[in-house]
Amino acid sequence: MSTSPEEPALPPIAVHAEAAASARRRVSDLLEAAGAWPGEVQHLLAVIEAGAVEGAHAEIAEDTRAPVGSSDEFGEYLFLIWELLSS
Repeated sequence: MSTSPEEPALPPIAVHAEAAASARRRVSDLLEAAGAWPGEVQHLLAVIEAGAVEGAHAEIAEDTRAPVGSSDEFGEYLFLIWELLSS
């Protein structure tokens, strides 16, 4: 994705959201073209997305250490944020 000098680059979250939406539409089109019913396609995509979210939560729960050299206070706040995100 290129931008002109006067156009600011999109933040990574916007780029990934756009790419994810495009991939979702493409997979949906391919599955429907292969004969899957639209409701079945949406259910399958929802299950895949839920698995991805669950996997991300598991990664957060596995690594709750603050970066080396961080203050204790930073580590405590980071741990609280991880707890909130994984609940």
